[in-house]
Amino acid sequence: MTFWQIIKRELHQIFIEDSRRVTFLFGAGIAYLLLFGGLYYNSTVTHIPLVICDEAQSSLSRQLVRNLDYDERFKIVAEVTSEEEMQRLINEKVVYAAVDIPADLSKKVRTGSYATILCMVDGSNLVTTSASSIAMMDSIQDLSNKVAIENVSLKAGLSYEDAKKKVEPVECNLRVLGNPTQSYLQFFVLGLAMIAMQQGLFFSVGASIQKEYTLAKFKLLTKKINFDKLLVVKFLIYWVMSMLAFGVITLLARNIFYITNKGSLSSTLLLSGTFFFTAVSLGMCLSAIFSREIYFVRAALIYVVPAFILSGYTWPLESMDLYSGTLAKFSPFTYMGNSIRRLFFTGTLTDMWQTLSILACMGIFFLVVCRFMFRRRLRKWQ
Repeated sequence: MTFWQIIKRELHQIFIEDSRRVTFLFGAGIAYLLLFGGLYYNSTVTHIPLVICDEAQSSLSRQLVRNLDYDERFKIVAEVTSEEEMQRLINEKVVYAAVDIPADLSKKVRTGSYATILCMVDGSNLVTTSASSIAMMDSIQDLSNKVAIENVSLKAGLSYEDAKKKVEPVECNLRVLGNPTQSYLQFFVLGLAMIAMQQGLFFSVGASIQKEYTLAKFKLLTKKINFDKLLVVKFLIYWVMSMLAFGVITLLARNIFYITNKGSLSSTLLLSGTFFFTAVSLGMCLSAIFSREIYFVRAALIYVVPAFILSGYTWPLESMDLYSGTLAKFSPFTYMGNSIRRLFFTGTLTDMWQTLSILACMGIFFLVVCRFMFRRRLRKWQ
């Protein structure tokens, strides 16, 4: 059979005989993008339930309560009179954070003593724990600085601005690059869509290879088909379809969730094209190794979660131990996840050529193994 005949045969299988392949390839990534895009649409954690125990009932304590109330990261849902009640509300998950203002707050501030405000946070969810802790520390630090500036201003006879320079001689100018709003939408969604798309690609490629195995087992695979031509056609078709699916996902991300690509088109195409070269190769390799589709599906399902967790997309690679870091280096997604996020949000990828080289070497290795296993099994059954 000629290349064109094999191409028509493969396209007929994809779009007519087994339409689940195109559904998996395009649907998985789009579904994850829309599902988790909606989940993280608010971008940041806000309106964390907060309880206040104001034992002081002074102008200073009320000022702190107002600061907390004005902070959109909190929603004050209750005011109690004891620490025990605060603890009970946290244990019952009515609130996730609590602030206990001591009765002697104003007295200690006036006499120049240290005043301690108790902040309690539910540690069962690290996202709300981190957001609550930072927000409470910010509010208390702002109040502390304001009181100190006013005291210096009164004692030294200085203006508020001059007193502020003495109390706060060093100012932090924080600049967050790439994701200045620290949006969870920007941080998570693109990577989740990419790992889901890779999984859908595996299922599609696996179904294609397993179809040939089934035909060969029942002596239905024509002997006129050259095995190498067949593999080349399958690889090229699924690589092109992967690039199309990637394009659709990035367009949806930009137009629905405003996740824009700050990197150049050429860099994006190089990175995505090389990654899908490796991903298609890995999918074909795994499916060629397993003689039955159910075994391949199990292997693909086992792969996806560790690949995402070990990729460094959520937990930094630099913080992994030797064992986990070594495992991570053998997964193609490790070189795609963080790279595509950096490219999208900062516009630069300093280790681009190193990343592309590693992915290309992986892809070539997977293709060699795939060719060996594919030819071996088909010859055995023909």
